Amino acid sequence: MNSGLGRRNRKLIARVFFTVCIADFHFAAVFGWGSSWAPKPINPVKPPTCPPLSPPPHGTVVVTDASPGIATAKYECETGYELNGSKIRLCIHKWLKLEPTCTQLIECRFT
Repeated sequence: MNSGLGRRNRKLIARVFFTVCIADFHFAAVFGWGSSWAPKPINPVKPPTCPPLSPPPHGTVVVTDASPGIATAKYECETGYELNGSKIRLCIHKWLKLEPTCTQLIECRFT
């Protein structure tokens, strides 16, 4: 039985494409046409940050960033005011603990 094509005239045409990801590179191969390594496209991702803080009335806050998304805040009150709450707050992508307040000290005078 003859299919009409001789052995010499038959061609196998096939393309196989695959990608292998390794770190920041990907390997792309199309068999029969070669292969190559190329940098993987990078989608810029904004690092997480801690939300900004406002100082309490009659107080100050100083924020120190340790790395993206991690920071500490140190609170102090003006003279004549007392800090209610934690003096130090930690942020790990969000602020932990409640924001402290400054309350006026009451001066008692005895005569």
